[in-house]
Amino acid sequence: MRSFAFLLLLLSCSTLFAQIDPKRVTIARDSFGVPHIFAPTDPEVSYGLAWAHAEDDFKSLQMVALPSK
Repeated sequence: MRSFAFLLLLLSCSTLFAQIDPKRVTIARDSFGVPHIFAPTDPEVSYGLAWAHAEDDFKSLQMVALPSK
C-alpha cells in the first residue's frame, strides 16, 4: 500500500510539471514558409511542431485520426 501511494504521488507530480504553456512557443516562418519552432522545453517544441503541421495540412491530420476513432 505504501509503494502504491508513493507511485500515485510521483505520477501526480510528473503531470503537474508536464503542462505546456502555448505563450512560450514561438513559430517563425522563413521566406520559403518553413516553420522554425522555438521553445524552452521539448514538450513545448513538440506542441509547436504539431501546431505548425496543423496550420499547413489539417485535412491530412484529420484523415489519419479518423480511422482511429
